[in-house]
Amino acid sequence: MNCKYGFLDGVSYLESYGNGDIKECTVSVENILETEYGKLIPQYNDDSERRKLKPSLSFYENGTMKKVYLQEKTNIKTEAGIILAEFIMFYDDGSVKKIFPLDGKLTGFWTEQHEYELAEKLKLQTPVGLIESKIINISFYKSGKVKGITLWPKERIVIKTPVGMTGIRTGITFYESGAIKSFEPAKMTEVKTPIGTLMAYDMSPLGIHGDNNSLVFYEDGNVKSVSTSTDEILIHGNGEEYTYSPMETISMCSDDKKDLLSMKIEFEDGKIYLDNKKVKFKMNEFTFEVNNYVVDAEKCAGSCC
Repeated sequence: MNCKYGFLDGVSYLESYGNGDIKECTVSVENILETEYGKLIPQYNDDSERRKLKPSLSFYENGTMKKVYLQEKTNIKTEAGIILAEFIMFYDDGSVKKIFPLDGKLTGFWTEQHEYELAEKLKLQTPVGLIESKIINISFYKSGKVKGITLWPKERIVIKTPVGMTGIRTGITFYESGAIKSFEPAKMTEVKTPIGTLMAYDMSPLGIHGDNNSLVFYEDGNVKSVSTSTDEILIHGNGEEYTYSPMETISMCSDDKKDLLSMKIEFEDGKIYLDNKKVKFKMNEFTFEVNNYVVDAEKCAGSCC
């Protein structure tokens, strides 16, 4: 079976587009694909407890490769440096979209800890300089510029940010210009905003990944949004007083414990937005007071409480 990158042999599973072109497939023998990033061999054999055989390849309707799971770790040359990859995602023009150095499937036999121990520290050239860390993935713009990096949960890096030298966990994203777009603070971090100083941090980071962070900036370095677990906001105006604070919910671990859901505050065009933009206040019509939100540590299940 022919594709844009050569002949595919040993196709054991095939899904096609309406015109008959390949949408995704699984191969059961070695195939060598010729790409602009060198020779790539899609996964054709599952001989370990950490990897599961899945559709080896998928394609866009224009025939360009969309995803490839590789049989062996393969060196891929990028603007961030040479990265060993087990799984690669592409844009529809063939440029690299995201690289995963590891592609282990987590099960009762193969845990996140096993995968973390297998991960190697990478040296990456980024808009904020050289970063050395174990990463889950790195994403790129079509231009090849670094778009974002997702760190393994235990990893921490320190870089220069719009709020000073700061420790970072989970991940960081960039504008195509190289300016920092967002990051997840490794600890509570003071941030000056149009309504006062807020503490950026998420005490319940479940679901957080490197593209979805507590501290977001405009391209000029001004704060765009802050997620906080430790501040409440009192808003005065029109003869009314409003209070917004992080939300407490029953923990999934214990009915006697609580999870603290961070509160996101967004700043845009002279307004602040709360509750996922369901609520907004014009900053020139209201006054704002930031107070510390009191957390009952004995009842909080969060790891930082």
